[in-house]
Amino acid sequence: MKKSILYLFFGITTAFCFGQKERLENRMMECIYQSFTDNGKAFKTQLSEYQKLMIEDGVLADSSGKSYRNIFKTIVELGELKKTPSKSFLEVFNDIEKPDRDKRSQCQEAISQDSSKYDFSKVIQLRQAMYTMQDSKNLELSETMSNMLTVLSDEDFELDFYKMSTFIMLEIMNTNIDSGITRKLPETIEHNYTEEHLKNAIKIHLTTKGETLIDGKIVDVKKIKSIIIDYMVTHKSESIISLNFDRETSYSSYIALQNEIVAAINQVRDQLAQKTHKTSFDKLTKAQAQEIRIVYPRNLIEGNN
Repeated sequence: MKKSILYLFFGITTAFCFGQKERLENRMMECIYQSFTDNGKAFKTQLSEYQKLMIEDGVLADSSGKSYRNIFKTIVELGELKKTPSKSFLEVFNDIEKPDRDKRSQCQEAISQDSSKYDFSKVIQLRQAMYTMQDSKNLELSETMSNMLTVLSDEDFELDFYKMSTFIMLEIMNTNIDSGITRKLPETIEHNYTEEHLKNAIKIHLTTKGETLIDGKIVDVKKIKSIIIDYMVTHKSESIISLNFDRETSYSSYIALQNEIVAAINQVRDQLAQKTHKTSFDKLTKAQAQEIRIVYPRNLIEGNN
């Protein structure tokens, strides 16, 4: 099982109790901090810096608990994130020393022995959701996130424990984890499109140098979004985006390009939602959103050389 990132931070036993006198999550974070030789000073800084990056990338609106919870809401409503972090949380974590697992486990075990003080239910459900996400190949993310929304409030996401947990859950969603800490470009994905379907596909190639070619021509990154929008408005439900990249392409270049593609799809969907329902796409009902997706599907084929 590829659970290295989870093993680093989660090890609490599955005891339950009722009647919360103080937040268990704060004590668990203290155990995590104390497992570092600097008492978590560098790790706290990295958490703060990663939060800033998430805001700059538009994944978070701000640092509030409500903004973190809205990430889960977006996945429930749209089945996907509007934007992806430009840098992996594991890459950030890899820049600092590793925590002492045994020390953390001993600390958390001591907490579990004093069960009269804490409510373990939220932590246990969160951990189970994380393990399910990592083990399942065909997980319905929206269902898992919906379950978490019934458990966690905006106030819960004000805690560092749940902010850190959000980073880890996004990491599980958006990366392949191998030997604990690596970042991989996606492998070639098989598809069922015929040659006839692919005749009208817009073909995008990302080179090792970070250059973007659309239908064989180098395109300025600032123009990618508008080109894709024009293409989708023309082809609508028959739109297919074929993204090909060299294996040596940097992950940051891949994410930057992918975000432009997603932004283009989001914009044409929003424009149609405003035209047909007088509201933005993310405020539509599930049935209304599905109508828009049929007109502007996210048909994205990815492959590598």
